[in-house]
Amino acid sequence: GFEYSAGEISTGLHSLAAPVLDPNGRMIAALVCVGTHTQIAAPPQDDLIRAVKHFAGEIESKLRQRQK
Repeated sequence: GFEYSAGEISTGLHSLAAPVLDPNGRMIAALVCVGTHTQIAAPPQDDLIRAVKHFAGEIESKLRQRQK
């Protein structure tokens, strides 16, 4: 999944976030991309959503490797 915010905290700033899950599926962190309204459009582009979710998954994989 992902979450998108458009100017909720500060006018003109948008953010896109994806959860980082532990091996049990619990959220332990979030990978967040923050930019201006011109950098992260409303709605966010599919390629940006895929990238944020992909790199959140990469972090999950690295954390699993460290636990072994």
